[in-house]
Amino acid sequence: MTNAKQTYQALRRNLEEISSEDTGASVRDGTLAAELHGYYNQVGLKQGWLKPEYATPLSLQDNTNKRKNIAAARDVLDYWLNEFEGKDSLVQEGLVLEMQKAANYEQNRGNLHLEAASDSQHEQWKKFVSEYQGERITPGNPKFRQDNYDQFKTSYSDLSEKVKDQDRLVVAVITDIALERSGIGYERVIKV
Repeated sequence: MTNAKQTYQALRRNLEEISSEDTGASVRDGTLAAELHGYYNQVGLKQGWLKPEYATPLSLQDNTNKRKNIAAARDVLDYWLNEFEGKDSLVQEGLVLEMQKAANYEQNRGNLHLEAASDSQHEQWKKFVSEYQGERITPGNPKFRQDNYDQFKTSYSDLSEKVKDQDRLVVAVITDIALERSGIGYERVIKV
């Protein structure tokens, strides 16, 4: 089986894992949503902005945080699956290389696929915030956050590089894990 076929099948499996009507099944340990949350737990602990008592598995988080991680992971998987579908095998093999570049985002800023997936991630985040965390972008609300409001009102292309890197990192983490799970001999590049 080719690397592209294995990768495509792994993307589909990972999407199925987090597409259950039962949110609990979509966030159980080992799913991409849970892995994404776990990555940010580790980063938060290492950087000191997350207290240890809050570094719990995604399955123990509130429904909003569960939905946020599921939506982020689904968006990245959907991006790559849409790129694979309907393409010939040579183009698909090239997409596996593009995924590897996206996972190594710090060296590949400006890469067409990385930027397109990150733009999609930003739009997904805006939709999520408006639907589930509207108070963060509503001036006058006690939970209003100026940084969220500014991001919400700004298109991806107009964001600062620092803010774009937030979207790029989500794309990179999900892509990195998905490639590792594809069974093509890929080793993860993103470490905490």
